[in-house]
Amino acid sequence: MHSLGEVTLGGNFEKKRVDLVVSTVQAAILVLFNGDTEISIQKVQDMTGLTAEDTKKYLKSLCSGTHAGFTASLDTRLLLQNVCGNMAAKFKILIKRPAEGYAPNHVLTVNGAFTHQQRRVRIPHVPTKDAAAERETSQTAVSEVRCARRIMRFVMLFCHLLPLFE
Repeated sequence: MHSLGEVTLGGNFEKKRVDLVVSTVQAAILVLFNGDTEISIQKVQDMTGLTAEDTKKYLKSLCSGTHAGFTASLDTRLLLQNVCGNMAAKFKILIKRPAEGYAPNHVLTVNGAFTHQQRRVRIPHVPTKDAAAERETSQTAVSEVRCARRIMRFVMLFCHLLPLFE
């Protein structure tokens, strides 16, 4: 449930102040940088209590540069570039060294040069593949429950109408 929450953080970057609207887990990760300028991924895992997979998922949206779950048609991307400029779907708030991979010894720093055309920016989190599979299984369970309810209604109606036909 903690992933459904939303937090607005004020980021004082070199060029201007930007309000970041992030999930609670992303906010917990960003708050770690109030005390330190550089943090390893292992320290983020230790301080937040996240697993390696969850840490990678939340860091990917903060330091990948482009939102990995952002899939749009070419027309939509061109429209976003015309409306929002080249900053569309780019949220490189943290810088990770080295750039490839998410090993526990990699170091994260705040991107002081981060800027955005808008003052308030919503940082999306990367959707998981498990969510799609979970959604599909829950939809099948709901359809089974609906079917069972229909059958029970028919049985109840039939039981009430049976004495009328005898």
